Amino acid sequence: MKVTILVDNTTYRTNLLAEDGFCAYIEDGDFKVLLDTGESDVFLRNAAQLKLDILQADYVVLSHGHHDHTWGLKYFIAQKQAQLGMKNSKLLMHPRALYRKTADLREIGFDLQWAELEILEPQLSSKPVWLNERLLYLGQIERLVEHEGKNTLGEEYLPDGTKQADYIYDDTAIAYKGEQGLVIITGCSHSGIGNIIAQAKRLCQEERIQAVIGGLHLRNPQPELLAATVEHLATQAIGDLVACHCTDQNSRIALAKLGNLVSPTVGLTLEYK
Repeated sequence: MKVTILVDNTTYRTNLLAEDGFCAYIEDGDFKVLLDTGESDVFLRNAAQLKLDILQADYVVLSHGHHDHTWGLKYFIAQKQAQLGMKNSKLLMHPRALYRKTADLREIGFDLQWAELEILEPQLSSKPVWLNERLLYLGQIERLVEHEGKNTLGEEYLPDGTKQADYIYDDTAIAYKGEQGLVIITGCSHSGIGNIIAQAKRLCQEERIQAVIGGLHLRNPQPELLAATVEHLATQAIGDLVACHCTDQNSRIALAKLGNLVSPTVGLTLEYK
């Protein structure tokens, strides 16, 4: 199984572009999954440079409904529509990912209508879904770790128009159940990386973790939250920790003490069994 980072905040290669967002391309043999789409068409341009035909993805999975993970979807749809005879791709996300979301008087949520998604056979699920024999969409994450999943970000609007503080309950991730343990790929970890890891272990009935890849939502965190996260991750015996996107430099320095931190960059490809 291979994971290639197509969008992240950092790139070291002059032919690849970075932006404040996330997208990962997961290849399990002939089965392909695109997790998130960043904020623009950068993921498509990077994929072209890397010679990855991501339009052939079996699934597009959205980790949650924020702009920096979903606004690239319209460019993916436009390219699918422009090319006839292409393999169908299914779209999977939590129902709340479609809710209108705002922060600081600006729109930060999903920007497409349901009718625009029909080319991707959209599916909404708060429950776990096996994408194939080894890749699992984790569904709504149970928030059991005491220090995690307590913060809100902006507001969400319920279908009846009611506005409320947004705990980002649509946040989810993907787990790969490999021969040597789990690989967990997450977008932003708003629900807490400890909670995500616990759910992946529980659903996959596997304690070993080969890697955690993705955003950890540690951007200017409270010192006590960062300390608790590092302490918790130290108990998890993680192989590779690839702290992407919404993980700031101070948080990476703290995480580096664990001894397993992999520097993230657009174009990074990691392989696992």
